[in-house]
Amino acid sequence: MSAEIKFTLIIDDPVSNSYVQNLYAPDADPNMIIEEYVRSFEQNEDLGLNDIVVEGYEEQEEKDKAERDAAAAAPAAETTEDPAAEKTGA
Repeated sequence: MSAEIKFTLIIDDPVSNSYVQNLYAPDADPNMIIEEYVRSFEQNEDLGLNDIVVEGYEEQEEKDKAERDAAAAAPAAETTEDPAAEKTGA
């Protein structure tokens, strides 16, 4: 008696995070079909990839760093009073 049931497993993984072990490795598995495809706009939208800035981000990064540095320097300039003057009441 056998409990074998034929089945087909379809894994649609648009970010390619799935792993299915090939028991025939390093040879190809005769029972496995691997298809690579380009993600659709909707899949990229679901993954938040359509909003990623891939050009010009270096300039924005430099601008943000300059603003942070300026903001960090401004409060320091305001608090650079002479601590000795406070003790003497001068």
